[in-house]
Amino acid sequence: MCLSLPGGYSVGALVAVLAALCAIPTWRKKKIDADTKWFLFFFLAVGLLWSHSFDGWWTWSSNNDAGLRYGLGALCLVASSSIFINTRFLRWGLIVGALGAAVLAIFQHQTVGRAEGFTNAIRFGDIALSIAFACACFATLRNRPTWERSLLVVAAMAACLASLLSMSRGGWLVLAVFPMLWILFVEEVQTRIKLGGSLMVGVVLVCWVAFQVPVVETRVQTALEQTQRYWEDGGEQAQTSVGARLEHWRLSWRLGLDKPLTGWGDKGVKEGKRAYVERGDAHPYMLEMAHSHNEFLEMWSRRGALGVLMLLGIYAVPAFIFYPTRQRLTKVASQDRQHYLALRIVGLSLPVCYVVYGLTETFFDLSIGHMFYIFSMVFFFSAMKSLEMKVKNA
Repeated sequence: MCLSLPGGYSVGALVAVLAALCAIPTWRKKKIDADTKWFLFFFLAVGLLWSHSFDGWWTWSSNNDAGLRYGLGALCLVASSSIFINTRFLRWGLIVGALGAAVLAIFQHQTVGRAEGFTNAIRFGDIALSIAFACACFATLRNRPTWERSLLVVAAMAACLASLLSMSRGGWLVLAVFPMLWILFVEEVQTRIKLGGSLMVGVVLVCWVAFQVPVVETRVQTALEQTQRYWEDGGEQAQTSVGARLEHWRLSWRLGLDKPLTGWGDKGVKEGKRAYVERGDAHPYMLEMAHSHNEFLEMWSRRGALGVLMLLGIYAVPAFIFYPTRQRLTKVASQDRQHYLALRIVGLSLPVCYVVYGLTETFFDLSIGHMFYIFSMVFFFSAMKSLEMKVKNA
């Protein structure tokens, strides 16, 4: 429901929370393993850090309920690491979500000219790409019926179509990352290199074909022209889509240099922007932009070096937990190993994709960015634990 319904990401999270609360008698006395403890600490720490505005030592954000979001995620994590989520529901959720997003994208593209779901076009298109990759990973499972694997392939293509119709150019950079994740399905290094090279060639060919589509070609050409005009006109083109991003990136970098340790804070950064505009060092249009469309530069200006380190941890900790090492793959039976590997790769793709998305968008600026990140990791982590538990109970 994340992309297909208004507030779908909140509805799905609410159902998960209610299920966790109703099942308290079942899981409250069960022992929590080390991986779950790490994840639990991660959720609580990140919720605390996102809730702090950095405008002072004891200032808290008045319009950010991040602490509640991550707290609820922690609750669902503990519950689902004991009760477990059936992987069949994950696959069907991805299929239905991908197809629903595609139908909505086609309708919106025909009516308003651009698919944006019920959030904005950038987040809609980027999350659709993550769903497409997840569907493609589960389509590799040989122990699933051919019709289900075929349906997962169709769902992956549908999600890609939804992203294409969103015209969110920045998110398409992740296509260069997907082959690097896909080669993790292979253990031998030499085979990984060959497969990685082949996949990169395939991505280039797909991109070349996509760029022949008139709408896509126009969007790419417009981006190149706006970039060139921005550098030639010295920032006078700061009100164009690309020009505004480049101008705000420059401003955010300078704001961070002014206060490199803790940044300006969520409230203070507005005063900093205004000061630069009044001095004529930044375009007035910057006051109309809520963020810099770059996660790292936004953290640099608002929370300084401490914020950037925090952001790196937000990406690195889940990546470390999900990364499929040979030792971790031995935790499950041989017949479940490919399924387990797919779950780990999909879980790993979340922080990796968010890094790429964060290059051209502040993905954690809206609730959907947090909620998709939190609950996707909870569900995939729970599904992993269900396969591990099969061995322990054998």
